[in-house]
Amino acid sequence: MKFQCAVCGSENVVFKTMPSREGFDIELIECDNCGHLSQNTNDYEDIYTTGEFSKIARNDSYTPDKHKINQLDKKAFERYEFYKDFFKKNDNFLEVGSSIGSFVYLLKMRGKKIEGLEPDPNYAGFSEKQYGFIQHSSLLENFEFTHKFDSAFSFHVIEHVKNPVDFLEKLTLMLNVGAEVLFECPSLEIHQFGDMKNTIWKPHLHYFSAPSLYFLFSKYFKVNSIDYSGSAIFIKATYLAKNSFHESIFLEYKKKAAKIAKICTKFPAVTTKYPIKQLAIQGFIQKGKFLSQYNKAVKYAAYKIDEFNFLRKEKGTKGIKAYHVTNFKGWGNNAGDIVLSKCVRDVLRQKGKIKFEIKAISEKVNNHVIDKINQQNCLIIGGGGLLLPDTNPNTISGWQWAVSEELLNKINVPIIVYAIGYNYFRGQKPDAFFLKNLNLLLERADFFSLRNYGSIQAVNELTENKFSGKIIYQPCPTTVIRKFDKSIPVKQKTKNIAVNVAFDRPLLRFGKNYEQILTGIAKAVKELEIKGYRIYNYTHITADRKFEILLDRLNVNYRTVELQYLLPNEIYSLYNNMELVIGMRGHAQMIPFGLNTKILTLGTHDKMRWFMHDIDALDYYVELHSEEENIQKIIFQKAVDILEKNSNFVEQKLLAKQDDLFKITQINLDKIYSIIK
Repeated sequence: MKFQCAVCGSENVVFKTMPSREGFDIELIECDNCGHLSQNTNDYEDIYTTGEFSKIARNDSYTPDKHKINQLDKKAFERYEFYKDFFKKNDNFLEVGSSIGSFVYLLKMRGKKIEGLEPDPNYAGFSEKQYGFIQHSSLLENFEFTHKFDSAFSFHVIEHVKNPVDFLEKLTLMLNVGAEVLFECPSLEIHQFGDMKNTIWKPHLHYFSAPSLYFLFSKYFKVNSIDYSGSAIFIKATYLAKNSFHESIFLEYKKKAAKIAKICTKFPAVTTKYPIKQLAIQGFIQKGKFLSQYNKAVKYAAYKIDEFNFLRKEKGTKGIKAYHVTNFKGWGNNAGDIVLSKCVRDVLRQKGKIKFEIKAISEKVNNHVIDKINQQNCLIIGGGGLLLPDTNPNTISGWQWAVSEELLNKINVPIIVYAIGYNYFRGQKPDAFFLKNLNLLLERADFFSLRNYGSIQAVNELTENKFSGKIIYQPCPTTVIRKFDKSIPVKQKTKNIAVNVAFDRPLLRFGKNYEQILTGIAKAVKELEIKGYRIYNYTHITADRKFEILLDRLNVNYRTVELQYLLPNEIYSLYNNMELVIGMRGHAQMIPFGLNTKILTLGTHDKMRWFMHDIDALDYYVELHSEEENIQKIIFQKAVDILEKNSNFVEQKLLAKQDDLFKITQINLDKIYSIIK
């Protein structure tokens, strides 16, 4: 039986047996003409519409977990940033292999018409739960389309199909002539930066290089470019409905692929860590990549040194010994948490010296940890919402600190629960396990405080008022930063406005009308820019950068500042330099408030309304879900009122409320010190 290349049809092929990442050998067919490498697909089995591929390759489950969702969302935004120019031109897109719809969601925000096509019905259907829209569930080869598209794109799909020629031919039936396409897949010439064993994988039936991609697409398309991103290769092409193959171009791509393959195999020759090797190779293959990666590495190293010195100072050297369970790590983690963690310690030190043992809320709790706690004078729990089921999901406690009932009962030093929040979103309901452990925590705590009255009411209702006299109102210490940190410069008048829009849990925050809500916010920001204000997009986590898509859509002149890569004092300085912060995250409002910066709150979570109620500022609160039709107008008018019409009144009111919150804080400090001394 004769075998032909799956791409160019050449019979000049050889058989190879190569080790795979799974640990067994795979027989492959290599084409001497176009260099394509493939498995024998005569025994092809569809593992995609059954969901079996998701179970094998994604998370050993038929549905995505929290980690996988975050991974897919992050990768989608990275790809959007890299390929941004491709998506500016057309408005009618099809994504082939759209997974849970992460990229579809981004383009819908960009105002594009787009449909997602995902063969796994569980993943395709998850988009409705995660984002609020429905996708098609089918293999492309079986897809019954109702209209043609002006553009199509696909990431890491074509290497899985049985017959790439048939696959591409079916796609052309769905495209208008002149349609542009973008395809990305693993690169054979880069082969995981010289690691062929990690490249070969049973679900990957095909291994494309520049010449084989060119040969395949030039059957129907004009190939505009073939280039590389990481260990992937991508092609941009225009549908012509005719063959555009040129032998000279094909030979140039063969030379390029051979050169890159040689670099990846031979350089660097010394044994070294994979990321270092990747960085070195990318310097030769991807324009500007070496410099950007190098700068990032230098920035990260400098941050870790600064963080080490920061934490050493934070711990202190003498005084009451306190074991502090908190969210304190920076560099990509929530910027609000690292500030809050510091503020908890700073406030508690207002009455005396404390030496802190600082531990992450996510660290495993065992008998050794409990022994360490019992060697201290007290346990402080504070710095993060904490009463939330999905930030550090576990079946041990049901809330963020995964301490079991048995271990919690072994703690024999005073337990101080300080200014945490009840952070369940609307639509989320605590289960019996969470409630059981919440009751135990309340029972064991010597001081239990929540950061707003709304949280107190919610927890009282959940615990049937059994602890109503024990739960104390303690304002978030970020709201009184200026009262305990006298090093912060005096506020100056500016024309600076920061906006923070949160993109975690999008369906819980925005519902199915996310495009209308987000566009309304962006339009209001655009009006403020036209009025002469400088716009800054402040992010607390990387996902918040997605608001750039809306700002770009409306041609807003802005600068993004990623607070999640900064330490607290730098974050103070940046918020202190704003005249107004329009924010959706709790600490994108509480931190600027604590620095005497004016705030305008965008409500998608009860905790935001609770905070604004506590500081008597509901006039400057916008409930996004009840104002969908008028969001732009309301935000703009309230912002102008804060900034111009009632500027002095707002300033004085915020200062007075901060005084009130600090008085409450001092009273509570006396109670805490009477317990821990």
